[in-house]
Amino acid sequence: MRVFVCSDIHMATDNLDQLLEKAGYPLDGVLFVGDLTNWGSAADAKSVLSRFKIKPVFAIPGNLDTHAVVDVLEGSTEYVHGRSAKLGDWMVVGFGGGSLNNPGEVLFSEEAITEGLEPLLKKTNAQKTILLTHQPPANTKLDRVGGHHPVGSQAVRQMSEKYQPAFQFCGHIHESWGEDKIGKTRCYNVAAVKEGRAGVLDLKKLMVTGVSC
Repeated sequence: MRVFVCSDIHMATDNLDQLLEKAGYPLDGVLFVGDLTNWGSAADAKSVLSRFKIKPVFAIPGNLDTHAVVDVLEGSTEYVHGRSAKLGDWMVVGFGGGSLNNPGEVLFSEEAITEGLEPLLKKTNAQKTILLTHQPPANTKLDRVGGHHPVGSQAVRQMSEKYQPAFQFCGHIHESWGEDKIGKTRCYNVAAVKEGRAGVLDLKKLMVTGVSC
């Protein structure tokens, strides 16, 4: 099973088309970790989602996705913000949005992130769990603005530390794309489609491969 993983499209649909081609078909689904648009409308959201010819699309919002975009995501995808859903014999758990000091409409406190994720993660088999968050975990290689200033979520980090999902995917901080580990959890910042980057998760080989255009 090969799954396309992406974040921070920000309406860059030409890049998205190229990255999907570079990923190589067939693909068995999409994991999208937020910022479909730039403060976009429902029509903008539908336009971007139409580029995904693959189903299912598991999605969470980013901080720059408006409430109108959230409504489209909730109605048109396997929406996993504060929810979980099955992907084959894996469980996908998600929580999107930014922190309260970020720009945008979809913003949450650290307490809200913990309250949203913990009841879901405590019920899953960690070895078969994929965690999706828009924000990266704090104090990792994935949350550095300007290469040195950490801005990630402590709550996201604590949830990975405590429940050790097999994979965690995030975006948000475009310049900190790459990978890190929190215990047994393999963490990836796949940002950003806008910058010509995405990834492919191979659930048979348990491997993530970067894709660029």
